[in-house]
Amino acid sequence: MKLETSKTRLTALIALILGVSFFIQFPSTQAADWQLFSFYDPGTTIKGDILLAKNYVPTIDFGYTHGLIPLAFGRAVFAVFGRTPFTYLGVTFFLELLMAGALARILIALKLPRRSIFIFLAALPIAIMPAYLTFTHPLEALLLLMALADHAEGKRHNALATLALCIFVKPSMAYVYGLFLTIVILTRRADVWAVRVRNFVPAILTFFVAFGGLALLYGVAPVLHTLLPLTGAKTYAATNFGFFTPSGRAFWWTPHLIDYVCSPVGIWLIAVLGSLGIALALLTPKSWRGILPSWMNARIFAHAMRSEILLTVVGLHGAFLIGFYGWTGSWTYYSYMPMLALAILVALFPLHRVVFAAILGLTLLGHTQHLQWSINDWRTKPRTDDGLFVYSDKLEEWNKFRGLVAGRPTLLMTHGYIPNLPANIQLPDAWFPEPGIPTPAEIRRVQKQIEEAECIIQWKQYGTLDLLHSPDFTKYRPLFRVAQTGDSMTLLERIEPSTQTR
Repeated sequence: MKLETSKTRLTALIALILGVSFFIQFPSTQAADWQLFSFYDPGTTIKGDILLAKNYVPTIDFGYTHGLIPLAFGRAVFAVFGRTPFTYLGVTFFLELLMAGALARILIALKLPRRSIFIFLAALPIAIMPAYLTFTHPLEALLLLMALADHAEGKRHNALATLALCIFVKPSMAYVYGLFLTIVILTRRADVWAVRVRNFVPAILTFFVAFGGLALLYGVAPVLHTLLPLTGAKTYAATNFGFFTPSGRAFWWTPHLIDYVCSPVGIWLIAVLGSLGIALALLTPKSWRGILPSWMNARIFAHAMRSEILLTVVGLHGAFLIGFYGWTGSWTYYSYMPMLALAILVALFPLHRVVFAAILGLTLLGHTQHLQWSINDWRTKPRTDDGLFVYSDKLEEWNKFRGLVAGRPTLLMTHGYIPNLPANIQLPDAWFPEPGIPTPAEIRRVQKQIEEAECIIQWKQYGTLDLLHSPDFTKYRPLFRVAQTGDSMTLLERIEPSTQTR
């Protein structure tokens, strides 16, 4: 009874901190930001539901880089609560409240001391973002944390079943974790082979039930197409994404030393490098362990499950950094892993009060940058008619460009979604109009839209990631000229025949 009470209290405390973080950062670019929904990934969640409502088939009628469960999930919640950004934000926050229960289970199952739990609570706004970019990310985080909770409680068969479901959310980290768990299960000397084999039965049943259900919704081909991250891999290669590329380095290699103290970068690097060091020590052959200090041997090998979970999160996060890291902000997708590792590290070392205070202080100072941004956003950002927050200059520029194309058929080349557009402005009839993602059917639809458009509005920050720059649109680019350019947008107008003949 005491254990269940502790879980309930810790879950409530984690949920409270996540709620405060969500509220403070609500108007920022981390949550209810107009520009974020209008031109970036959160808008694709709404746009994907619109495409499904047109009876388009994912991976055939529109390109899609994730598993199919987020599409089905979004279809259900938008049908119940309405297809709005606030539905997206509310449901995302609800998923994060469910994560609170999984996190509490992990911390208690590992029997972490109070100082470790205190550090993790302080790091929560770094570990769990106020809102994720699509439904895919919080769904994946929830399932991975549930798997880690089952794993920490010794229920490896349940963890494997959860990962089998997670494959249909995002076919990347679930495969890595599933492989690791499979190795752990097959190499456990305490279990006879019959027991080892039975561990796989729930996962196999979960996989085929999920496969069958999604096949009934979308067809067998889309399920097969989304079981491997091939489209996402091609896109990452085409856009030069990665942890060590200029895009990735922009997060962790900063020219401003203060950023290592007043942003999440410093404590994140300490967690990543520190946990990697201990993971290497855990993998040290027994014959070599004499080179380690006796206190280290006594502590890091004393709690088998603690060590197993630490190796798990370090291995998973390492796979992410090497294989799945995308743009600058990708660190947020799995930031709960290094923060969990940090909590375990604090439990392993006999920290002096001064060292503990320094780690706690750096963790708390890591929120400074986001806190300052959020306070400024609450003070200065007005709200749109849809209730989202927007920087005044962005809204003014959008209103100006909307006025410039008034009454003329216009295509807005955005990756996101803007509701309540004037009748003359269309969004691309595509899920994510970035080179490498759209299917041939999508390409043809957007080409037709361009053929019928007199104007095209481009978002300048996309650069070459605007679909109009792809080879499929080479013959269309000369048909338009730059008529107006702003800080964020460019207006292209169709060249009249008389202009072409001059």
